[in-house]
Amino acid sequence: MDRPVRMPSRSRILAAVIMLAVILGPFVGHLLGAGHGQAATPVEPLPLDSLLRQAEDQSPQVLRQLLLALVMSLCCTAIHLAVTVLVVVSYESHSLMAWASRTPLGRITLIAGTAMVTFLAMFVEILSWAALYLQQGAILPVEEALYFSSVTFASLGYGDITLDLPFRLLASLEALVGILMAGWSTALLVAVIQKCLALRFHRTDHGSDPTTATNP
Repeated sequence: MDRPVRMPSRSRILAAVIMLAVILGPFVGHLLGAGHGQAATPVEPLPLDSLLRQAEDQSPQVLRQLLLALVMSLCCTAIHLAVTVLVVVSYESHSLMAWASRTPLGRITLIAGTAMVTFLAMFVEILSWAALYLQQGAILPVEEALYFSSVTFASLGYGDITLDLPFRLLASLEALVGILMAGWSTALLVAVIQKCLALRFHRTDHGSDPTTATNP
């Protein structure tokens, strides 16, 4: 006598879900239609000439926001580049590297100093964006301008403060610049930590100052 074929548990669950969807589908559709009362009116697409007129009317505002965002992105890039050059020049100092390789406090100080410098750089950039919003009249209170700039720069996007139509593009571009600057700062800090760990392991393995090694 043949034994009945049993479906796996996952197959039974999937078959039950499909049957339930088939049974309840018409009722759900009827309820949704009754809740709206009538069919939604389709949105008619705008003619091409109307779209071109809107683009022509808004192009000066859009171009102005793009130029302002470009200037601010260049300023933020220059600030972060200066911080990067400062860190690189500091790590080329033999006396500083010798001190950091001898004591754990030195390595911790280098890491903490790099973190503070990158934080100050990002804070200056946030202040710059806030000053731009105040100068353009997008946000008048200073505290709200600083708060909105910091939230936008960090890409948090709480949404409790929003800008008017001419400045919304500027805020979105600040968020993009903030993401890039945050990634740059993270990469710089990771490089510093790796350098400090290399100093520690080199001294542990060789028992000598790595900065006194001859260069190739």
